[in-house]
Amino acid sequence: MRISGHKVPADLAQAVANELIKKRHQALPMAVLKELFDTLYFASLRTEESQPVTCYIVYIDPDNPDPKPPRRIVKDRWNYVSLGERILFNASSLVKIAKASDPRTSSFAVYHDKNQKLFIWGLVDQGNRYHEFINFDNDAGPERPGLFQASILGVGHLVAYYRYDRIAELHVNKLILESHDVLRRGPISELLKPGIGRFVKSVARELNTIVETLNPEWVHSMYDDWIKTICRLLLRMRNYHHGGSLLFTPDSVHEGLSIKYQLRYNRLHRALQHIGIHRNELNVNEDMIFQIMESEDAETIPLDTYLGSSIAGDELHDSSSELDGAIWFVSLLSKVDGLVLLTFDLEVIGFGVEILKQSPPPRVLRSITASATGQSLRPADYLSLGTRHRSMMRYCYAVPGSLGFVVSQDGDIRVMTRIRDDLVFWDSIRLQLDQFIGQKRAFRSGRPVDPRNDTRS
Repeated sequence: MRISGHKVPADLAQAVANELIKKRHQALPMAVLKELFDTLYFASLRTEESQPVTCYIVYIDPDNPDPKPPRRIVKDRWNYVSLGERILFNASSLVKIAKASDPRTSSFAVYHDKNQKLFIWGLVDQGNRYHEFINFDNDAGPERPGLFQASILGVGHLVAYYRYDRIAELHVNKLILESHDVLRRGPISELLKPGIGRFVKSVARELNTIVETLNPEWVHSMYDDWIKTICRLLLRMRNYHHGGSLLFTPDSVHEGLSIKYQLRYNRLHRALQHIGIHRNELNVNEDMIFQIMESEDAETIPLDTYLGSSIAGDELHDSSSELDGAIWFVSLLSKVDGLVLLTFDLEVIGFGVEILKQSPPPRVLRSITASATGQSLRPADYLSLGTRHRSMMRYCYAVPGSLGFVVSQDGDIRVMTRIRDDLVFWDSIRLQLDQFIGQKRAFRSGRPVDPRNDTRS
């Protein structure tokens, strides 16, 4: 992650201007962009009926809102609806109208006039599929409307997007231009790999085969499902605005932990197994159907092959629903004071867990890259961090190989572990699909699909 210190909305505006020029060879007046992000920032500092202001805007031309519609218009594609009268885009008007929108569902259509004055001219609907897709709750994503998008996530917290790419994020006075892909590479990824490997082998055993004989693309999709499950769990926790922690530990004795509520819940693992099994069954049957259809002599598809594909598809859908429910179940445990304790096989051991370790790590470092090597490690002040963070750091340092995630009430998510003789943590880790630049792939029936070329759109 690259963070520049003490930044203001104008710096976010400049980042958006640079990205638009790079991607679209199109420039917007800087005065317009500065005014837009100043307005969003000041609106985020206000409340409406004692509630924080959140909203999503799309920068879209009312005279040409849909310049390149796809060949096929799906029923749940976005559309725009105009207001009877345009609304001046300022903090006061945005605060008053903000509740008419929800970042998960709809957004305000914003543009500027010939005098470079901003206005709200309508709303854009059907944002659900986009929201579900970037949070891994759907396997296909739509094309994005407008020139760019921006949202208020919290107090002094703005983010700007170009299609599925996150351009930059302003958090109070820090401009975040990149984030850490720690779940897919680096030492955090290495801690997760043995558990994922055991999971893949367990699915192979259920299929009476070995991993080496499996389709590599399908194996990759199982790795992807495992990582996405952790991402979805953390995103659900963040959306509660309560704060919470997950601790993965290799210590089966649980020394230094007081588990207030013990339980054994392994449905996350089982649901992922079911998804892996049924996705394989579906792929096998679909491949057979494709081969038959490509054959010059084929006139019909065997009934058992067709039924096998249909049944596997239904089972895969049911298993995905099972996983969704299990993620909800575990995320709610985090709302109880104390952390949620898991094994690296995604089995929950207990919740309301208190850390008893009292010795602080001798040195705490913050990594500005996923790899956490060399010059990417920066000294951090242990005492400046919150109670939840410090207790997690004490445990992760005392028990090598453990892994802690801490979700703050304001939405920050940090992950930490011990590396050699230091406690290392990362902040602003990548969780949503729109943050995985160059890795935006959904899996429909086990086959990768680029959301920007999705044939549904």
